[in-house]
Amino acid sequence: MSEESSRRLFFKQLITGSAGLYLFPNLQACKNKETSQLVEVTGPPPFSVWEEMISVLEQSPDHWISRFNNLIISKNPEAMIDFVREDIGMIPSDEEYFRNIGNQIIYGPSGTLRCGLATPRGKAELLKNMLEKAGFEARVVYETVDLSESEVKKILFSDGQSSFDPPLDDSKVKEWHTRLGVSEPKGQVEWLNSIVDQSEGLGKVLLDKIPENFRLTAERGFRFSAMDVPGVIYSNGTDEIFVHLFDPSVSSGSYHPSNTQYSYREADPAIATREEIQLSLKGINALNPSEEINLLEGKWNASELVGQQLKLFFLNNMTFPQQLANTISDISTFTPCMAVQNLYEDAAYMEKASVLGKPIGLGGEPIMNDYRIQFSNEGESSRLQANVTSLECRARTKAYPTVALEIYPRDSSGKIIEGMNPSDFNIVDNGKTVCGWMQSNHKAPKIMLLHDTSFSMPEAYYGEGIQVFLENLERVIHNVYPKAIIQRQETDSGIYSAHLKAALSDNDLILYATDGDNDDQFNPEDASIYKSGPPTIYLNVRESSTALLSEITENTFSEFIQAEDQTKTIERITKIIEETDFPPYIFMYNSNNSSIPHEVHVSLKGTDLKAETQYTFPAQKENLIGDRLISLILDVKIGDNPIVRRVLAGWNPLTEPNMEPNIHMANAVHEMLMGGVTLAFEREGASESIRLTEYLKYLLTHKDWFQSYQQGKVDQAIAAIDKGGYSYPQQFLSMMQPIREARTKKALTIPLGYRIGVLKFKPGLFSENTELNFDYLPTSKYVTFAVDKEKSFEETLKKTAQLALLENATFTHSTLSKLKNAELALNKITINEETYSAEHLESNYHYFQEKIFRGALALFDKEAKQKAFWQIDEYSGELYGILPDGSGGGGNSVMAQLQELKNVVKEYEKIVALMNLGMGATGTGNFPIGVVANYSVTLVKLYSFATEAIIIMDASGIDKDVQEAIAQFACNVYKDILYVSFGPVGEAMGGIENLITALGGNYSFIDCPN
Repeated sequence: MSEESSRRLFFKQLITGSAGLYLFPNLQACKNKETSQLVEVTGPPPFSVWEEMISVLEQSPDHWISRFNNLIISKNPEAMIDFVREDIGMIPSDEEYFRNIGNQIIYGPSGTLRCGLATPRGKAELLKNMLEKAGFEARVVYETVDLSESEVKKILFSDGQSSFDPPLDDSKVKEWHTRLGVSEPKGQVEWLNSIVDQSEGLGKVLLDKIPENFRLTAERGFRFSAMDVPGVIYSNGTDEIFVHLFDPSVSSGSYHPSNTQYSYREADPAIATREEIQLSLKGINALNPSEEINLLEGKWNASELVGQQLKLFFLNNMTFPQQLANTISDISTFTPCMAVQNLYEDAAYMEKASVLGKPIGLGGEPIMNDYRIQFSNEGESSRLQANVTSLECRARTKAYPTVALEIYPRDSSGKIIEGMNPSDFNIVDNGKTVCGWMQSNHKAPKIMLLHDTSFSMPEAYYGEGIQVFLENLERVIHNVYPKAIIQRQETDSGIYSAHLKAALSDNDLILYATDGDNDDQFNPEDASIYKSGPPTIYLNVRESSTALLSEITENTFSEFIQAEDQTKTIERITKIIEETDFPPYIFMYNSNNSSIPHEVHVSLKGTDLKAETQYTFPAQKENLIGDRLISLILDVKIGDNPIVRRVLAGWNPLTEPNMEPNIHMANAVHEMLMGGVTLAFEREGASESIRLTEYLKYLLTHKDWFQSYQQGKVDQAIAAIDKGGYSYPQQFLSMMQPIREARTKKALTIPLGYRIGVLKFKPGLFSENTELNFDYLPTSKYVTFAVDKEKSFEETLKKTAQLALLENATFTHSTLSKLKNAELALNKITINEETYSAEHLESNYHYFQEKIFRGALALFDKEAKQKAFWQIDEYSGELYGILPDGSGGGGNSVMAQLQELKNVVKEYEKIVALMNLGMGATGTGNFPIGVVANYSVTLVKLYSFATEAIIIMDASGIDKDVQEAIAQFACNVYKDILYVSFGPVGEAMGGIENLITALGGNYSFIDCPN
């Protein structure tokens, strides 16, 4: 059976879903092959069938990981030698071909076995490792050979590699169909023909727009360290046998013909490429847009991430039962995490490799940093409750959806009772019980000190003078309230704007030192915000400004005091603070429905005491944002390379520097916090059989909870889910594959860096659409080694153009689709044209300047109607298609929205069904294995500050909800996939089509809820 037929047969059975799977066809000669012995697995479908599929895949010639392990078990050194020499392709050791041939390793053992490529030293180390694992003594040595440049290049430039050809026949396929209950297959295959021809065509179109003088082809000299050619010596127990690996024409056990002395010398230690990869998640808050907040950071050895996925999620701080009982609007806090997923390692490894952040609110600050709570034991709490005779409450509304609820419990003398626990209170907002997060249970005010830094301020309140004043002021505040939280904030002369931002904060008091010199205007529409904000006292540092401040304080519902004498000012402030009735208890929560009045009922548990209050949100405005993130940023840095920045959601400071923060930015970030990001890391992509084996192994990780559910053991199913799980977005099957015909007799195109694919899921919450975006980060560093070095630039561009075609076939939005009918212009030629001036481009000017006209070669829409562009490395020719959001990939969008008042799990299930994602790709449902243990500790700590317990099991119908949710999880695991491949070539490839249908069908092995 030909390889193309094998691929059709297998993939037809294997893949599930409709997001699209794309593969490059590998051309191999037709050869007959007997079906190997297949592992027969008993047990209920689908897992038994998937396990058999894995056994078939692992017998494919391009499954280098399985072959590596099986050859070690076989203890056959000749077979090991043939495997390394014939089936592991050779790549240069450095940019000068083989200058460091003796010791340089680029891909490492994991990367080598995934893509079947290694440097000469990498091949030698791989063979040595195999022999040692099989029980032989082995070591790497150097041989001196005499080879010309043309002879070396003839060895390097060879086409072909191990093919995808799993042993499979129609009878086994039919058996799988029967066991899985496949009737009318849902899976389908679509073929994109002649990918190489298409990429050649696209490449030619782009190359025609780039004059030769702009192609700065890097000088790639040729070096070959003939005295350091790695080989291996191993002992078979009686003799030492030399193995030459560089020239495949040399028979096993023989020296190279040019080594007439049959000599060798001991090798130097290998040098492996070790680079640190650092991921930094940052946010920008609307109240301070000039400062970035560090939300989470992780560091890894880059080579250790090859073949792994990293989940960047914002966990919703709910257990699985809580997600079944609560609604979308109950999600008010998030715990960012970077969870490493590795199917070949255990939970302990993933826990050590993963990073868990602190719970944050919509403003980005860790919510437990502001907690001013002294917990009471059960007996003390009961005693305090018994002393309460009256209860009052007041709601301070901020920008939607945040509510600050103040509670005042008093004894019979009117004295505040402090020290009760969060769980002593129950809060109901418009008939719905809400989870409030307590910030304080005693008087410990949060005070903001604003101070004008303009040159008009008097000397006593400028520079060193203001710092001394603030230090003295903080000292006396802490004398009155030792646990008070004090923040400093510099301002300019925009008094109304600064006050408005502060009014939207969660402070209890604002002190504002200013000379009244104001350069902005009062907006009467903001009056309700000033009124509902924290009490504000202006410190009038210049007596001549009294009239100005009188008007300002009248407009903003505040007051001012004279402050020329700092000593008297501090005394006055001390008295004000002592007399202010600061709230002892503050609960924060997110409300829903900003357009209607809200009535809040508070009760003290164990008593009949109740209090109520009303509130309405201010009318929503573009600039009414409050304490919320307006930008979410991911920075990726590898070794000494420049930082690659991606704005995950919201404001882009680089391309929109002059844009004022607005509610749409904050809402976009809120939606992103409800979604998730998955990053996949490769060198060159893994082979088809390896990628598909890993996909099936991911499916098998659901076995424990799934089979417990099948047996009606719901408690065991939940327990298994709580242990955490894996997720493998099927889009990576397509997007992270190796490029087609990278090795030919004329050229070799490989990535010297790391291929990083980013899949971003952002559900609609405020917008109508849910978005799924894929992004190739510009970290791969594809280069071409060519017989004709003048062709290197051209070859790299054409080869990497395949990825642009892949994006276009997979996603609705891509650079190719955006620029399909556009006339292209080269940035280096047009940079000074009037058409692209600030006057003509207006609001798009910064985007074009920063993204298109700065840095690498760029081909863009000459009329500047489209922001998408082609980015080309001026030295290597590497091509990236860049979309307007800055991502190098594509995206899909569906009209689907999370409904605030509906169940968390059910709403996400609805969304992921439309996007063909697993629940694991959203951060909802079961949690990544690497963070489960630490996350459980975080939840226990977090819920000690909440008005509800960590586990909610008192909701009616919870068992029914659990049953339905798990059933939906099961359906979500088992979906049909639209498989799109670059092919067919030669025979009809019906085999893959048959194989895909084995995972599509009528779901006969489970009952799916409607």
